[in-house]
Amino acid sequence: MKKYSLSIFLSTIICVFTLSNAAQNDGDLQILYLPILEGERQGIACSIEYCAARVISTDGQVLETYETDMLSDPTNIDTSYDDTYLISGSLIINLETGWFFDLETAQTGGQHAWATWSPVENRIAYTIFLDGASNTLEHQLFFADLQGDTVVSVDDLYIFGNPSWSPDGESVVVGAVPTDAEENQFSLYMIDAHDGSYQPLYEFDEQTLPYADWSPDGEAVVFSSAVAQDETNQLLLLDVGSGDTMPITIGGEQKWMAQWSPDDTSIAFYQTNGDAASIQLLDVDTRETVELANKPAIGSLSWSPDGSQIAFVGGEVEQSDVCIVTVDTREERCLGVQAHWLSNILWLKR
Repeated sequence: MKKYSLSIFLSTIICVFTLSNAAQNDGDLQILYLPILEGERQGIACSIEYCAARVISTDGQVLETYETDMLSDPTNIDTSYDDTYLISGSLIINLETGWFFDLETAQTGGQHAWATWSPVENRIAYTIFLDGASNTLEHQLFFADLQGDTVVSVDDLYIFGNPSWSPDGESVVVGAVPTDAEENQFSLYMIDAHDGSYQPLYEFDEQTLPYADWSPDGEAVVFSSAVAQDETNQLLLLDVGSGDTMPITIGGEQKWMAQWSPDDTSIAFYQTNGDAASIQLLDVDTRETVELANKPAIGSLSWSPDGSQIAFVGGEVEQSDVCIVTVDTREERCLGVQAHWLSNILWLKR
């Protein structure tokens, strides 16, 4: 474990503007996603040379659009615990002022990849794809405090996947393999966010993206693994206290990106059978599953803060929209916007 000094400097603003500043009531819900823009940027959401993020109301009204020529990754965006900041790769945007920052550390070389914010403070878990890496697994994990002077690194694990924070902000769970390991030693690890110490929780049969998500009460973690006889990815539930793990879905279709409901009673997840994708809802107590939405392709989903709705990006790959489904009634409405189908989608309340 090493510590580096951390400095965050204000970078030159390449292009930042607000399309709309419509008046909103305090506490109104908003949705952040990555749009497909028109005009000079028609058909582009994020590339090596350009990226945009857009905030809309739940009726589809455009509130703000942020644009930059800095490198970003459309598959990985996250907001801070108070919805003040957005991070994508090493790029940080202050959503209140529109200022862009670049996360800089003494660690040189490599490309920033996955990044997630602590749920209780301005602390970030992020990974860097190492220069000279021979395969996609060779990411190194770091923890940074925006108000502090140090970065904690985890040097003897290669990380693969997005770190999921515990509700108290003390630890993350993520897929990883020891740097000196032989083949087939890929495991789900719990890693301390303050000193970088870790412990394995579950060993996979093969490298996979576990898409782990920590329950809001901190007692369980849901993740994906190819445990079925047909080798499809299924959902597993890990009891954090005992370390016991059990499958909670059965084979037949691939199951990914599970997310706990805010009240701990349900788990929403993405399911695909090769021809179509759907959002499924699993009751944690009964293990019963119902379908909430079905599209040719679905890229991301996100619970509303009160747990009554789920927003998702879905449709055709070339023509995806932001849609909202009401959990109780399964009523679905799409907002008529063009979204990057691989983009994360996030609810905001600010």
